[in-house]
Amino acid sequence: MKILIPELADTARLGAVLADLILSGQGWPPSGLILLQGGLGAGKTTLVRHLVENLPGGHTSEVCSPSFTLCNAYACEPPVLHFDLYRLEVWQDGEDLIEALQMAENGDLLLLVEWPERMKEGLLPPEFLHCSLSGEGQTRTATFKCVVPGQDFLRALAVAAEQAGLEIVGSSQIEQN
Repeated sequence: MKILIPELADTARLGAVLADLILSGQGWPPSGLILLQGGLGAGKTTLVRHLVENLPGGHTSEVCSPSFTLCNAYACEPPVLHFDLYRLEVWQDGEDLIEALQMAENGDLLLLVEWPERMKEGLLPPEFLHCSLSGEGQTRTATFKCVVPGQDFLRALAVAAEQAGLEIVGSSQIEQN
């Protein structure tokens, strides 16, 4: 499913929609994992910022790219760990990320991972949400794929996004794997 985000205000609305769905539990994957993919400047961290700001307690968090620190933690509800794997040229030990994946699967936190293609193969849990951001200038498209057997998160996301005034592109192509 694709959502058109032509302006920064639309990225803010999309972050709010995701936060609302996470809090409501509407088909949300139990793994608590969102993978964020896209080139440099695609809007991954901006989307994270708006998602976190809309979680209880998140408005006090200063969300920034963890590309130099690898991981930032945000004190909100649910707690959020935000990994950025861009600077990893070679997968090293990765114990922190492995532990965070286990905590997310247990429902202890929300885990957001930028540049997931740099993760060690076979590390992903069986359930997660994948968001790919692309576009040029201010206009972006967020393509969502939900890898959750038996869940209906993408339909809930499409309805909530439309209610928030966001444009769904190709809504007939909602895929659940």
